[in-house]
Amino acid sequence: MEKSNKIVQDFIFDTILGAKEYDKDEGYFSTYELKSNPEIWLQLTPDCLNIYYPFVENPIEKLKELGLDYSCFEISCWEEKLFLTLDFKTTNHNEISQFIVNYFLKVFNIKISHDTFSYTSYEDYPDSDYEDLL
Repeated sequence: MEKSNKIVQDFIFDTILGAKEYDKDEGYFSTYELKSNPEIWLQLTPDCLNIYYPFVENPIEKLKELGLDYSCFEISCWEEKLFLTLDFKTTNHNEISQFIVNYFLKVFNIKISHDTFSYTSYEDYPDSDYEDLL
């Protein structure tokens, strides 16, 4: 497994395990900001990915143009030059993490490493169904 993919899988597992420590009604999410530019970020919940989206084009068209396979997600919502929210359609953490690795590489020309992001977590994400992801 590629090192970048393993790092992102750890992000996913940390988020799911963090969520297990809290009541389902409270919810949980983790935010990872690029150390060199905090305006570039990703947020993980146990059931979705929210990621900085720097484009004005519809993400269906833009992700296809970039050659990014997002079949493990369903596009939930987006706002141009702000964010893209993708709901997980799979519990395959490898597919999810590979998308994130490829997104950062193709969109920002960033190869994810241990020093790429700073991390924060929050316990106020609305109810999520994380139990089936473990």
